[in-house]
Amino acid sequence: MPPSDKAFWAVVRGTATSIDMDDFCFLAYPLSFDGFPCMKKVSEKVNDIWNYTKCNGDFPECDYRYILKLQIHDHTGQFEHVIAFDEAAAEFVGIQARELHLLSSDPDILHDIFSKVTFRHCLFTVSIKTEIFNGSERMKVNLVKSEELPYASGSQLLLHEIKNMSAPRSATTQKL
Repeated sequence: MPPSDKAFWAVVRGTATSIDMDDFCFLAYPLSFDGFPCMKKVSEKVNDIWNYTKCNGDFPECDYRYILKLQIHDHTGQFEHVIAFDEAAAEFVGIQARELHLLSSDPDILHDIFSKVTFRHCLFTVSIKTEIFNGSERMKVNLVKSEELPYASGSQLLLHEIKNMSAPRSATTQKL
């Protein structure tokens, strides 16, 4: 796929098989620009004051934002390096980045939280864009939304589809 300014979206039925637990969030500017939360990283902390270089602002506290790196497997293989940012990651994990960061001091709790969301069957809406980085082409895949698939209704849907495929065809269908 050639590089493009536009991303295309896809819905993938699959499973998140691995989640990077090391760098799942970052410190971000706590205020909003034009009604949207800022997603930019903050720089240094001097005398308990954080500095944000974009607006040259100083403030005592930061927000935590997700940058969750995961792998999703579907029936064809896998999407490597899927990135879930703040809202999509919070929806997937079920907890806000700030709360998870506070709990991350205990590796067992962090492992338990990520274990609960790994290997769940979901519908993943992803945004896919091809970019050129350092002279080579790469695919950038971002998670937009995830929705857990309940086993019972998924099984019922598959059984219904199998039943329809094996049902006898009508006379008009057979003539075509």
